[in-house]
Amino acid sequence: MTRYSSDNSPLTELSRRGLLQFGAAGALAAVTAGALADPASAATPREVLVTDLGPGVVQFGSKSAYQFEDTIYIGSRNVEPMFVIAYHIPSGRVVGQTSIPEGRSTQSLGADPTGRYLYIGTENAAGGIPTLYRWDLHNPTSPAEPLGRAGEVRVWALAVAPDGMVFFGGREPGGNLWQFDPATREITALGIAEPTATGARAIAATESTVYFGAGNTLGGGEASKAVLAAYDRATGEFTSILPAELADDDTIRELRLEGDRLVVGTANNTGSHVAVIDINDPSSYKVVRHDGITTKAMKVHGDNVFFLARANNARICDLSTMTVSPLQVDGLELGEVWGMAWAQDKLHAVSAYGFVAHIDLQALTATRTELIAAGAPAEPQLAMSVTAGGGFAYVAANGAIARHSLRTGEVVNLIAPGETKDAIWADQRLWMGQYSGLGLWAYTPGQGQEPAQAAPLPSDFNRPECVTWDETNKRVLVVSLSDAAGGSCLGVYNPATDDMTVYDRPLGAGKSIPAIVAHEGVAYLGGGDTGAGPAGEIAAVDPLTGKVLWSLDPEHNAPVTGMAVLGKHLYVVLNDGGFRVVDLAKRSIVHRADISEHGGRRTNLVVAQGRVYGVSSKALFRIDRRTFELDVLVGELEGAWYGGQPHISADERGRLYTLKDRNLIRVEVPRRF
Repeated sequence: MTRYSSDNSPLTELSRRGLLQFGAAGALAAVTAGALADPASAATPREVLVTDLGPGVVQFGSKSAYQFEDTIYIGSRNVEPMFVIAYHIPSGRVVGQTSIPEGRSTQSLGADPTGRYLYIGTENAAGGIPTLYRWDLHNPTSPAEPLGRAGEVRVWALAVAPDGMVFFGGREPGGNLWQFDPATREITALGIAEPTATGARAIAATESTVYFGAGNTLGGGEASKAVLAAYDRATGEFTSILPAELADDDTIRELRLEGDRLVVGTANNTGSHVAVIDINDPSSYKVVRHDGITTKAMKVHGDNVFFLARANNARICDLSTMTVSPLQVDGLELGEVWGMAWAQDKLHAVSAYGFVAHIDLQALTATRTELIAAGAPAEPQLAMSVTAGGGFAYVAANGAIARHSLRTGEVVNLIAPGETKDAIWADQRLWMGQYSGLGLWAYTPGQGQEPAQAAPLPSDFNRPECVTWDETNKRVLVVSLSDAAGGSCLGVYNPATDDMTVYDRPLGAGKSIPAIVAHEGVAYLGGGDTGAGPAGEIAAVDPLTGKVLWSLDPEHNAPVTGMAVLGKHLYVVLNDGGFRVVDLAKRSIVHRADISEHGGRRTNLVVAQGRVYGVSSKALFRIDRRTFELDVLVGELEGAWYGGQPHISADERGRLYTLKDRNLIRVEVPRRF
């Protein structure tokens, strides 16, 4: 756990940026609308009390790490601006950093052969914003130089050839191989190896050939499987060099060139591969399968390749014997790892928890360096979810859950691998849906332990999207999507017996289920826009049998984003401003409206003190029980949500919690108001 108090340096930095520090509750500004200084409060009724609880979650989360000589260059994730830091292994200090406004995150870093420039590809595909940059390493405090934009691609992979030519690619239909020529400063699309791929995932380059890995990442059931091609730089032709054993894997995940060997890692929810290909004769190769869902963060050293097989599961593949074994060090929890390095006879793993682990493979011991303490910037991340209960409010981000004490204001960062896509407080525990492929997790405050897995879900259903509590049946309900194959499952967990029952695609093949709520022993599922049947289908399901009892078409042609039940009505919000109210007794829609003016693209709902409240990135509002009209209570939120899905939660006293920008706020509405 990482604790924050008002006197540590990261919080001092936040204070300079005009954000409230963590600390005692008395130091937080509990203010009425009339006293708030920002324009958002101007429309807030005087009776509504808004308290700013400070930054939701602060951690230097990473999404890339690249070694050049004795320095690891680490790219930040979901902070603004985006940072790339230079972590010097011998000194254990951050010796340089650069920033990119609106960069979002980077998975793609690579240095030119001279070590003068570090090239950076960003994931922000918003129109008009550059996606390729370079950092002058001779001037380690200089800003990154924008080089241009490559179509609408979110850059996922980048490599610099020995002659200095830069090749990159990422998420876009098909997935172009792109080139940046430092001499002409031109960005050029070189072609597509497989039109049905969802984008480039891995690239490596020599003087004559670019090796291009792609496949199905977040593409559902209609995209290609793994693609591995050699691009001839002289002729401009792609040639497949994919080993037959890899043909059913979802995607190529990483590529590494070591001499005449191309080391290949794949990702696949039912087991992945490591392959070694002779680049002089690609028909000559060796392959080994392992049971992990991925093969990423690869570091080749001698005849070993170190990699991450899933969160908190590092492994070693002996390339001479093609055997895979676990890399286990007592007391070391790595979580997600986005890159590894080798220096000073140790393996260095960059954890998404915000530290670098220094692993002595002979002694099987490890030490760690916290990146913020070493000089990395401390900034609030985009939030995944907000959940309140048991005296705390929890704000989840990548690899961290900030636990805010509602009594003292103390903030403690809990560690949990991956991403807490949604959570619910019930039965004196926090129940969390953990992406990717980690299933249902639980946390009980006061026991001195970090969150831990309560029950797995089938590995193919890797993306939990919504978690709720069935009070009648005393069950935790979770819906989880298969990124690769499409369609969602319904997981029903019984805490009393520690049993998880899973219903495979209860709404049909390919049908996603982004929302769920339970009431009087019935689970109400909100459908997505994939698979057969109407988009946004609303279905009542018996959670003890998985049987669909009835369903409705909301006739909005968009996915459900939030649901709530109050009295005899089911309230449903859908993408792009759809709002429906269902009479549960009549099983019919009794109210339809477009709430996009206040609801934005996505909205979520919660019940508190006998009223239904909603939140979007724009506003927090209340829904009238009789007319179903919206009454805005707090406007201009500009909530900084990862993926754009807002969250709202209520504690036992009916107080509401959500985000304003990247800060956690509490909203108190009088019962009689």
